[in-house]
Amino acid sequence: GESSGDLSGSSLSLSTDGSVLAISSKNNDNTNGVSSGSVRVYRNVDGFWNQIGEGINGQSSNDKSGNSICLSEDGTFLAVGAENNDNNTGHVLVYKNENDSWQQFGNELKGKNVDDNFGASVSITKFKSGGIGGTENLYIAVGSSNGYIQIYTKDLFSSPQFEQIGQDLEGNIVSFSKNGFSIVVGNTIPKKV
Repeated sequence: GESSGDLSGSSLSLSTDGSVLAISSKNNDNTNGVSSGSVRVYRNVDGFWNQIGEGINGQSSNDKSGNSICLSEDGTFLAVGAENNDNNTGHVLVYKNENDSWQQFGNELKGKNVDDNFGASVSITKFKSGGIGGTENLYIAVGSSNGYIQIYTKDLFSSPQFEQIGQDLEGNIVSFSKNGFSIVVGNTIPKKV
């Protein structure tokens, strides 16, 4: 991390081949505010880890951006959760590496209510459907500490924004399988008696 208390390594994600590594520092102070959080991505070139582009900073103070992160299998896309954003409503932003610069990809995904902590967990995958000439889509699953999970998809080339698939799932922890055909959902929230 850049300084004491950054909590560098609070969340980690690695591409399938191990060549791209994302590291979050959710308590990082930067130009966007105290504890806005930051994520840095590195590529292994001949045994040396070189940073890809600039750090990705949270939007405002106490966002703790990077509490959850996930790289796509090839390391091209990165999802960043900031569960404290906007009075703990939480949000997730997706970025694409374009010529070693991280650019926001698609729209902001936001929680429904204050204290939802949307973005407590996040998982992304991309795959092509329909064989040769088929559509390549990015899929993202986002968990909320308030006990719901939403799944979104976006065409990699044409559609302007993510669209939710189906209804909310119950849970707060989520992970896609490598091929995107399966999803694992966990729930660490105690049931009320």
